[in-house]
Amino acid sequence: MTRATPSPGKLRPMRASACLFAALLALGAGACGPFEPHRIEIQQGNIVDAEALADLRVGMTQRQVLFLLGSPVIRDPFNEGRWDYVYYVSLAGQPARARRLTLFFEGDTLARINDRYSDGAS
Repeated sequence: MTRATPSPGKLRPMRASACLFAALLALGAGACGPFEPHRIEIQQGNIVDAEALADLRVGMTQRQVLFLLGSPVIRDPFNEGRWDYVYYVSLAGQPARARRLTLFFEGDTLARINDRYSDGAS
């Protein structure tokens, strides 16, 4: 069985349209300026708003803290008196930011609050 090859005259219109399409694509991409890929916003962890943080006080019970802030992202199985609320956000074109709120309990009572914030610039 032999395959019939198309005559050279039939290929020219297809090649011309492909070249025209490539040229238009290159012109269109150049008109838009430098190409930047789309970057999505990434948020992970607990969002602790300023109002809730202002209401947080040493001496609160674990139940009161849970009601105010919700469940922590990290509960250390080897240290039940430590809760970590971690938040990370990465926005397109901006350095990533992170916040780590660590709460230390003695028994059922909040004993110490450690709030660390980094803006990714350092």
